[in-house]
Amino acid sequence: MWAAFALARVTGESKSQVALLIELWREDRGDAGLRRGAVRYDVAQALELLGADAGPARDILVEALLDDKTPPGTHAHVARAGEAYAVYERVRKRLERRKAVSRKVDEAADEPIGRGGLKEVVHGAA
Repeated sequence: MWAAFALARVTGESKSQVALLIELWREDRGDAGLRRGAVRYDVAQALELLGADAGPARDILVEALLDDKTPPGTHAHVARAGEAYAVYERVRKRLERRKAVSRKVDEAADEPIGRGGLKEVVHGAA
C-alpha cells in the first residue's frame, strides 16, 4: 500500500497507483480480526497525502464520508483527502475560466474596434 503511494510520488504517475489504492480499499471490508479496517485507514492516509492526485478516488471518499461505520480516524483522513481534491477542482475551474477570458481578449484584440473587438470584451458585450 505504501509502495503504491511512494511510486505515485516518485514517478508522478499517480493514476495507476491511485487505482491500486482504490482496489486495496475495496478488498478491506473491515469484517474480521484485530486489524479490521486497518488497510482502509492506511489508504485514506495515503489519499490525503496525495492531495489533488487522489481525485480518481473521490467516489470512495464520498462513500466513506457518508458511511456511519467509517471509524473516526479513517473518517478524518478521508475528509481531508476529499477537501484537498475539492480545493484542487475549484482552482482548476477558476484557471479554466481565466484561460477562456484570456482567449476572448486575444481574439477580440485581433478584430477591428469598429466591429466589436476589444471594446466589446472590456464592456461585456462579447
